This record gives sequence, C-alpha cells and structure tokens, in this order.
Amino acid sequence: MEKPKLILIKSLIHLVRMIEEGHTNYTIMLAGGLIRSSKKIRYDSKTHKFRIFNSIDDTEQILTVKEVLNPKLTNIGKAITLQALYMYT
Repeated sequence: MEKPKLILIKSLIHLVRMIEEGHTNYTIMLAGGLIRSSKKIRYDSKTHKFRIFNSIDDTEQILTVKEVLNPKLTNIGKAITLQALYMYT
C-alpha cells in the first residue's frame, strides 16, 4: 500500500478547489511538524460555508469564509499563511 502524500495548501482558493475535487482530509503541522491537528473539511458552494470536523477533540464547526480566516475561531487561516496546512492524497 502506498504511503499517503501531503500537499501544501497555498491559499483559501486552493483549499476550496481541492475540496471541490473531493479531497476532505487535511492536517495542520504544529511545532515544526512535531504535532499534527487533523481535520475533515468540506465546503458548500451554495451557502459558502465550511464544515470542519476537528479530530483532536471531536468537535464540528460550520463557518463562513470570513470566519475561517478568523484566528479566534479556527487556526486554518493562520495555517495557510504560515504554510502549515496540508492535504492528504
């Protein structure tokens, strides 16, 4: 069995494009990759909302595009900026 590859998510538009192609498994590399925060992310193009399942604490969030970029609500926007959000293939 082939080992999963990690692909860097470079922008919010890139994230949406990957989700639209069917990719839902993502990870944020914390502390230089020593810690990972795994997430399942879906995007609804009709409502323009993200549905995020956080594996670390089994919580789910439904956020707008603006809210996804708000570091008080999620670390996804900051992870994109810091080049720390990756998609599993």
